[in-house]
Amino acid sequence: MIKQTAGREHKLLRTVLAAFISAYPLLSSRPPGGVEESSALQRASASPPPIYDGFNSDHPRLALGVLVTQTLFLPVLFRDYSPPYTGLFEIEPNNVYTEATGPLMAGRAYAGYPDDLKDYFSVYAPLGGPITVTVENKTGTGTQLHLYYGPPVAGQYVGYAGAPPFTINCATSCSNIGWYYIYIYTASNFNATTAYTLTATYP
Repeated sequence: MIKQTAGREHKLLRTVLAAFISAYPLLSSRPPGGVEESSALQRASASPPPIYDGFNSDHPRLALGVLVTQTLFLPVLFRDYSPPYTGLFEIEPNNVYTEATGPLMAGRAYAGYPDDLKDYFSVYAPLGGPITVTVENKTGTGTQLHLYYGPPVAGQYVGYAGAPPFTINCATSCSNIGWYYIYIYTASNFNATTAYTLTATYP
């Protein structure tokens, strides 16, 4: 009975692994020295030799019927994936980057109120830039629009707009894959009646 149960669990895990490989073809485009070719992995996981135990194999690199020669690199997109923000308005508080509203969907217009000094939004660019950020219908005075790659550090932005039209077009400085943060600053004349719109576009 115990052997039958273990066999069913082993078969289920092999099926899940095969589905993962089929769903993520990027596994075949791995860094040098990664896993064997995707097709070979699919063949191995679909029809593993009977001696591949998966749990009790004596071979230190046999697992679930797949021979992994070195490190298995998961796609960056899968590793850092975070569900996009599908709402329409900013989520307060978003006065520091760790509370940023996002990640924003590419090309979608979001709304916010200039009712305090700082509004932060986040973008995850799975392919890097170019990134374009646009703020429209902005009221309040002393508005500044900043774009940062990674955690914001004063003066180290990759894009800046300090006067209308509040648009940042970032190409070379935004070539990196990863998290970007949008910072909207309002110096005074706050209000919570006239919303601005924020749109970020990226590949």
